Amino acid sequence: MTRDRRSALACCEWSRICALRRLQREQNTKSPFVFTSERGTPFTKRRFEAMVERAGEAAGFDIKIHPHMLRHACGFRLANEGHDTRDSGLSQA
Repeated sequence: MTRDRRSALACCEWSRICALRRLQREQNTKSPFVFTSERGTPFTKRRFEAMVERAGEAAGFDIKIHPHMLRHACGFRLANEGHDTRDSGLSQA
């Protein structure tokens, strides 16, 4: 989601797209969404935020962890591996 609550597209490696499709096929509910609740409804933004926060607590972080931190962590990892994160294709530098 973007700040104005529109869906946003992100590039993704083909292997990850295949893994997401496989995960979607293996779900008990035949939902068009990959990430669903136990009832098969789409995971809400608030539920995802709460799940990330609980995972941070379980990992022993002293600060509140929020989903945007995952974006930064991924960006740092990609940059450290030599990817130009300004490039939508994430080609190696």
